[in-house]
Amino acid sequence: MGVLAGYHLGLGGAQIAYLVRPARAARLPETLSLYSYDDARTHRFGDYAVITDPARIAELRPDFVVVTLDGAALTGAEGMDMLSAIGTAIRPDDTTLIIGSLGIGLRERVVAASGLPEHRVILGGLTMLAHQADAAILPIHAPTDPSQLQAADFAFRHLNDGGFRLEDRNLEAAVRFAAIFDRSGIGKCAIMSPDEFGVQSRGIMPLFIACQILDWPDADALYANPLWPIAVDAVRAIQGLAEHGAAGKTAAAGLTSERLAGVWNYLTAAALPLDWQGFNAFHHGSKINASDIRLLRDCVEWGDAEHRDMKAVKQIIARWEAL
Repeated sequence: MGVLAGYHLGLGGAQIAYLVRPARAARLPETLSLYSYDDARTHRFGDYAVITDPARIAELRPDFVVVTLDGAALTGAEGMDMLSAIGTAIRPDDTTLIIGSLGIGLRERVVAASGLPEHRVILGGLTMLAHQADAAILPIHAPTDPSQLQAADFAFRHLNDGGFRLEDRNLEAAVRFAAIFDRSGIGKCAIMSPDEFGVQSRGIMPLFIACQILDWPDADALYANPLWPIAVDAVRAIQGLAEHGAAGKTAAAGLTSERLAGVWNYLTAAALPLDWQGFNAFHHGSKINASDIRLLRDCVEWGDAEHRDMKAVKQIIARWEAL
Protein backbone atom coordinates (compact mmCIF):
# COMPACT_ATOMS: atom_id res chain seq x y z
CA MET A 1 0.00 0.00 0.00
CA GLY A 2 2.76 2.44 0.89
CA VAL A 3 4.64 1.91 -2.34
CA LEU A 4 1.61 2.12 -4.64
CA ALA A 5 0.02 5.06 -2.83
CA GLY A 6 3.36 6.87 -2.98
CA TYR A 7 3.76 6.07 -6.66
CA HIS A 8 0.37 7.55 -7.55
CA LEU A 9 0.83 10.61 -5.36
CA GLY A 10 4.29 11.13 -6.83
CA LEU A 11 2.84 11.05 -10.34
CA GLY A 12 0.39 13.68 -9.09
CA GLY A 13 3.23 15.99 -8.10
CA ALA A 14 3.65 15.22 -4.41
CA GLN A 15 7.01 14.85 -2.71
CA ILE A 16 7.17 11.42 -1.06
CA ALA A 17 9.11 10.28 2.01
CA TYR A 18 8.97 6.83 3.60
CA LEU A 19 9.42 6.16 7.31
CA VAL A 20 10.93 2.68 7.61
CA ARG A 21 12.89 0.65 10.12
CA PRO A 22 16.67 1.13 9.88
CA ALA A 23 17.24 -2.44 8.65
CA ARG A 24 14.61 -1.97 5.94
CA ALA A 25 16.13 1.35 4.87
CA ALA A 26 19.45 -0.35 4.17
CA ARG A 27 17.72 -2.79 1.79
CA LEU A 28 15.49 -0.28 0.02
CA PRO A 29 16.72 0.33 -3.55
CA GLU A 30 17.03 3.81 -5.01
CA THR A 31 14.51 2.86 -7.70
CA LEU A 32 11.63 0.39 -7.45
CA SER A 33 10.27 -1.48 -10.46
CA LEU A 34 6.49 -1.74 -10.59
CA TYR A 35 4.78 -4.15 -12.97
CA SER A 36 1.35 -3.01 -14.14
CA TYR A 37 -1.19 -5.68 -15.04
CA ASP A 38 -3.11 -2.83 -16.69
CA ASP A 39 -0.69 -2.36 -19.59
CA ALA A 40 1.75 -5.30 -19.14
CA ARG A 41 4.63 -2.87 -18.67
CA THR A 42 7.18 -2.15 -15.95
CA HIS A 43 7.27 1.36 -14.49
CA ARG A 44 10.00 2.94 -12.38
CA PHE A 45 9.50 4.72 -9.08
CA GLY A 46 12.48 6.29 -7.37
CA ASP A 47 11.72 9.91 -6.57
CA TYR A 48 11.32 9.48 -2.80
CA ALA A 49 13.19 10.16 0.42
CA VAL A 50 13.74 7.65 3.22
CA ILE A 51 13.81 8.41 6.94
CA THR A 52 14.13 6.07 9.93
CA ASP A 53 13.32 8.38 12.85
CA PRO A 54 9.68 9.50 13.33
CA ALA A 55 10.94 12.76 14.85
CA ARG A 56 12.30 13.75 11.43
CA ILE A 57 8.74 13.96 10.09
CA ALA A 58 8.54 17.34 11.82
CA GLU A 59 11.30 18.67 9.53
CA LEU A 60 9.30 17.69 6.43
CA ARG A 61 6.08 19.41 7.55
CA PRO A 62 3.94 17.10 5.39
CA ASP A 63 0.37 17.77 4.37
CA PHE A 64 -0.44 14.08 4.88
CA VAL A 65 1.01 11.10 6.69
CA VAL A 66 -0.34 7.73 5.51
CA VAL A 67 0.12 4.81 7.91
CA THR A 68 0.17 1.47 6.09
CA LEU A 69 0.65 -1.11 8.84
CA ASP A 70 -1.99 -3.84 8.94
CA GLY A 71 -4.55 -3.65 11.74
CA ALA A 72 -2.88 -6.26 13.95
CA ALA A 73 0.52 -4.56 13.74
CA LEU A 74 -0.89 -1.08 14.23
CA THR A 75 -2.69 -1.97 17.45
CA GLY A 76 0.33 -3.78 18.91
CA ALA A 77 2.76 -2.11 21.29
CA GLU A 78 5.18 -1.11 18.53
CA GLY A 79 2.38 0.34 16.41
CA MET A 80 1.00 2.38 19.29
CA ASP A 81 4.48 3.71 20.10
CA MET A 82 4.93 4.71 16.47
CA LEU A 83 1.59 6.54 16.44
CA SER A 84 2.58 8.44 19.57
CA ALA A 85 5.87 9.49 17.96
CA ILE A 86 4.15 10.52 14.72
CA GLY A 87 1.54 12.49 16.66
CA THR A 88 4.26 14.37 18.51
CA ALA A 89 6.04 15.16 15.24
CA ILE A 90 3.03 16.52 13.34
CA ARG A 91 0.92 18.02 16.14
CA PRO A 92 2.19 21.62 15.72
CA ASP A 93 1.17 21.69 12.04
CA ASP A 94 -2.10 20.90 10.29
CA THR A 95 -1.01 17.52 8.90
CA THR A 96 -3.79 14.99 8.28
CA LEU A 97 -3.09 11.44 9.44
CA ILE A 98 -4.59 8.81 7.10
CA ILE A 99 -4.90 5.34 8.60
CA GLY A 100 -4.71 2.63 5.96
CA SER A 101 -5.29 -0.24 8.39
CA LEU A 102 -8.45 -2.35 8.65
CA GLY A 103 -10.23 -2.59 11.97
CA ILE A 104 -13.33 -1.57 13.87
CA GLY A 105 -12.95 1.07 16.54
CA LEU A 106 -9.47 1.59 15.12
CA ARG A 107 -9.75 5.31 14.43
CA GLU A 108 -10.63 6.07 18.04
CA ARG A 109 -7.56 4.16 19.23
CA VAL A 110 -5.37 6.07 16.78
CA VAL A 111 -6.73 9.42 17.95
CA ALA A 112 -5.93 8.49 21.54
CA ALA A 113 -2.45 7.14 20.76
CA SER A 114 -1.44 10.03 18.51
CA GLY A 115 -2.91 12.81 20.64
CA LEU A 116 -4.21 14.51 17.48
CA PRO A 117 -7.59 16.28 17.20
CA GLU A 118 -10.27 13.98 15.80
CA HIS A 119 -10.70 15.95 12.58
CA ARG A 120 -7.06 15.31 11.67
CA VAL A 121 -7.41 11.49 11.68
CA ILE A 122 -9.30 9.79 8.84
CA LEU A 123 -9.45 6.28 7.41
CA GLY A 124 -8.28 5.45 3.91
CA GLY A 125 -7.04 2.59 1.79
CA LEU A 126 -6.24 1.17 -1.60
CA THR A 127 -9.01 0.08 -3.94
CA MET A 128 -6.49 -1.36 -6.38
CA LEU A 129 -4.77 -4.73 -5.97
CA ALA A 130 -1.05 -4.74 -5.25
CA HIS A 131 1.45 -7.40 -4.22
CA GLN A 132 5.15 -8.08 -3.83
CA ALA A 133 6.17 -9.60 -7.13
CA ASP A 134 8.81 -11.99 -5.81
CA ALA A 135 6.75 -13.26 -2.86
CA ALA A 136 3.48 -14.01 -4.63
CA ILE A 137 3.48 -16.89 -7.12
CA LEU A 138 0.14 -16.44 -8.85
CA PRO A 139 -1.48 -18.11 -11.86
CA ILE A 140 -0.57 -16.26 -15.06
CA HIS A 141 -3.25 -14.99 -17.44
CA ALA A 142 -2.65 -13.32 -20.81
CA PRO A 143 -1.46 -10.70 -21.59
CA THR A 144 0.69 -10.78 -18.43
CA ASP A 145 4.42 -10.83 -19.22
CA PRO A 146 5.93 -13.39 -16.79
CA SER A 147 9.51 -12.21 -17.31
CA GLN A 148 8.70 -8.60 -16.46
CA LEU A 149 6.52 -9.66 -13.53
CA GLN A 150 9.22 -11.86 -12.03
CA ALA A 151 11.82 -9.11 -12.38
CA ALA A 152 9.67 -6.44 -10.69
CA ASP A 153 9.63 -5.44 -7.03
CA PHE A 154 5.86 -4.92 -6.88
CA ALA A 155 2.88 -5.45 -9.17
CA PHE A 156 -0.50 -3.73 -9.29
CA ARG A 157 -3.87 -3.83 -10.97
CA HIS A 158 -6.54 -1.12 -11.02
CA LEU A 159 -10.15 -2.25 -10.78
CA ASN A 160 -11.65 0.01 -13.45
CA ASP A 161 -10.24 3.48 -12.63
CA GLY A 162 -10.20 3.11 -8.83
CA GLY A 163 -7.09 3.45 -6.75
CA PHE A 164 -7.78 4.83 -3.28
CA ARG A 165 -10.69 5.70 -0.99
CA LEU A 166 -11.05 8.12 1.90
CA GLU A 167 -13.63 8.98 4.52
CA ASP A 168 -15.14 12.44 4.30
CA ARG A 169 -14.80 13.19 8.04
CA ASN A 170 -12.44 16.00 7.04
CA LEU A 171 -13.82 16.85 3.62
CA GLU A 172 -11.39 19.67 2.88
CA ALA A 173 -8.37 17.44 3.54
CA ALA A 174 -9.91 14.52 1.63
CA VAL A 175 -10.55 16.71 -1.41
CA ARG A 176 -6.93 17.98 -1.38
CA PHE A 177 -5.56 14.43 -1.14
CA ALA A 178 -7.87 13.16 -3.89
CA ALA A 179 -6.87 16.01 -6.22
CA ILE A 180 -3.20 15.00 -5.96
CA PHE A 181 -3.97 11.30 -6.36
CA ASP A 182 -6.24 11.89 -9.36
CA ARG A 183 -3.50 13.86 -11.13
CA SER A 184 -1.59 10.57 -11.44
CA GLY A 185 -3.70 9.94 -14.53
CA ILE A 186 -3.90 6.20 -13.82
CA GLY A 187 -6.23 5.98 -10.83
CA LYS A 188 -8.76 7.98 -8.85
CA CYS A 189 -9.49 8.51 -5.18
CA ALA A 190 -13.10 8.05 -4.07
CA ILE A 191 -14.44 10.05 -1.13
CA MET A 192 -17.29 8.56 0.89
CA SER A 193 -19.07 8.76 4.22
CA PRO A 194 -17.61 6.86 7.19
CA ASP A 195 -20.63 4.53 7.07
CA GLU A 196 -20.01 3.64 3.42
CA PHE A 197 -16.28 3.29 4.03
CA GLY A 198 -16.89 0.86 6.88
CA VAL A 199 -19.34 -1.27 4.93
CA GLN A 200 -17.04 -1.49 1.91
CA SER A 201 -13.83 -2.18 3.80
CA ARG A 202 -15.10 -4.58 6.48
CA GLY A 203 -18.21 -6.25 5.10
CA ILE A 204 -16.53 -8.60 2.65
CA MET A 205 -14.01 -9.98 5.14
CA PRO A 206 -15.90 -13.21 6.00
CA LEU A 207 -15.59 -14.28 2.36
CA PHE A 208 -11.79 -14.21 2.49
CA ILE A 209 -11.74 -16.36 5.63
CA ALA A 210 -14.33 -18.75 4.16
CA CYS A 211 -12.17 -19.11 1.05
CA GLN A 212 -9.13 -19.87 3.18
CA ILE A 213 -11.08 -22.58 5.01
CA LEU A 214 -12.07 -24.10 1.65
CA ASP A 215 -8.53 -23.78 0.20
CA TRP A 216 -9.35 -20.96 -2.20
CA PRO A 217 -11.97 -22.57 -4.48
CA ASP A 218 -13.20 -21.14 -7.77
CA ALA A 219 -16.48 -19.24 -7.71
CA ASP A 220 -18.77 -22.13 -8.65
CA ALA A 221 -17.28 -24.41 -5.98
CA LEU A 222 -17.55 -21.62 -3.42
CA TYR A 223 -21.24 -21.00 -4.09
CA ALA A 224 -22.02 -24.74 -3.97
CA ASN A 225 -20.34 -25.30 -0.61
CA PRO A 226 -22.47 -25.40 2.57
CA LEU A 227 -20.20 -22.72 4.02
CA TRP A 228 -21.37 -20.17 1.44
CA PRO A 229 -24.78 -19.33 3.02
CA ILE A 230 -23.05 -19.02 6.40
CA ALA A 231 -20.57 -16.58 4.84
CA VAL A 232 -23.46 -14.57 3.34
CA ASP A 233 -25.08 -14.34 6.78
CA ALA A 234 -21.72 -13.30 8.28
CA VAL A 235 -21.33 -10.50 5.73
CA ARG A 236 -24.86 -9.33 6.50
CA ALA A 237 -24.20 -9.34 10.25
CA ILE A 238 -21.09 -7.18 9.89
CA GLN A 239 -22.77 -4.80 7.47
CA GLY A 240 -25.58 -4.26 9.96
CA LEU A 241 -23.40 -3.18 12.88
CA ALA A 242 -24.37 0.20 14.36
CA GLU A 243 -20.88 1.47 13.43
CA HIS A 244 -22.00 1.36 9.78
CA GLY A 245 -25.08 3.52 10.27
CA ALA A 246 -27.76 3.90 7.63
CA ALA A 247 -25.49 2.66 4.83
CA GLY A 248 -24.92 -0.58 6.71
CA LYS A 249 -28.60 -1.11 7.43
CA THR A 250 -29.43 -0.60 3.77
CA ALA A 251 -26.68 -2.95 2.60
CA ALA A 252 -27.65 -5.66 5.09
CA ALA A 253 -31.36 -5.42 4.25
CA GLY A 254 -30.67 -5.79 0.54
CA LEU A 255 -28.04 -8.52 0.71
CA THR A 256 -28.89 -11.85 -0.92
CA SER A 257 -26.77 -14.80 -1.90
CA GLU A 258 -27.22 -13.87 -5.55
CA ARG A 259 -26.21 -10.25 -4.99
CA LEU A 260 -23.07 -11.19 -3.06
CA ALA A 261 -22.15 -13.75 -5.73
CA GLY A 262 -22.57 -10.99 -8.30
CA VAL A 263 -20.06 -8.81 -6.43
CA TRP A 264 -17.59 -11.72 -6.22
CA ASN A 265 -18.04 -12.48 -9.94
CA TYR A 266 -17.45 -8.83 -10.79
CA LEU A 267 -14.24 -8.68 -8.76
CA THR A 268 -13.00 -11.92 -10.31
CA ALA A 269 -13.51 -10.54 -13.82
CA ALA A 270 -12.34 -6.98 -13.09
CA ALA A 271 -9.06 -8.19 -11.57
CA LEU A 272 -7.97 -10.02 -14.73
CA PRO A 273 -5.30 -10.53 -15.88
CA LEU A 274 -4.37 -10.60 -12.18
CA ASP A 275 -5.79 -13.82 -10.73
CA TRP A 276 -8.32 -12.70 -8.10
CA GLN A 277 -8.36 -15.86 -6.01
CA GLY A 278 -4.62 -16.37 -6.33
CA PHE A 279 -4.10 -12.83 -5.06
CA ASN A 280 -6.47 -13.44 -2.15
CA ALA A 281 -4.66 -16.64 -1.20
CA PHE A 282 -1.39 -14.70 -0.94
CA HIS A 283 -2.70 -11.48 0.58
CA HIS A 284 -5.50 -12.63 2.88
CA GLY A 285 -4.34 -16.21 3.34
CA SER A 286 -0.91 -15.30 4.63
CA LYS A 287 0.20 -11.68 4.49
CA ILE A 288 -2.58 -10.01 6.49
CA ASN A 289 -4.43 -13.06 7.79
CA ALA A 290 -3.86 -12.16 11.45
CA SER A 291 -5.38 -8.73 10.81
CA ASP A 292 -8.40 -10.27 9.02
CA ILE A 293 -9.13 -12.64 11.89
CA ARG A 294 -8.72 -9.91 14.45
CA LEU A 295 -11.23 -7.79 12.54
CA LEU A 296 -13.81 -10.61 12.59
CA ARG A 297 -13.31 -11.16 16.31
CA ASP A 298 -13.67 -7.45 17.01
CA CYS A 299 -16.86 -7.36 14.92
CA VAL A 300 -18.25 -10.21 17.03
CA GLU A 301 -17.43 -8.29 20.20
CA TRP A 302 -19.14 -5.17 18.89
CA GLY A 303 -22.14 -7.17 17.65
CA ASP A 304 -22.55 -9.00 20.94
CA ALA A 305 -22.50 -5.66 22.77
CA GLU A 306 -25.33 -4.51 20.49
CA HIS A 307 -27.24 -7.78 21.08
CA ARG A 308 -27.05 -8.65 17.40
CA ASP A 309 -27.02 -12.16 15.95
CA MET A 310 -23.32 -12.82 15.22
CA LYS A 311 -23.71 -16.61 15.04
CA ALA A 312 -22.55 -16.85 11.41
CA VAL A 313 -19.40 -14.81 12.05
CA LYS A 314 -18.62 -17.00 15.07
CA GLN A 315 -19.05 -20.11 12.90
CA ILE A 316 -16.59 -18.79 10.33
CA ILE A 317 -14.04 -18.05 13.06
CA ALA A 318 -14.55 -21.48 14.65
CA ARG A 319 -14.03 -23.24 11.31
CA TRP A 320 -10.84 -21.23 10.75
CA GLU A 321 -9.56 -22.07 14.24
CA ALA A 322 -10.10 -25.77 13.49
CA LEU A 323 -7.83 -25.73 10.44
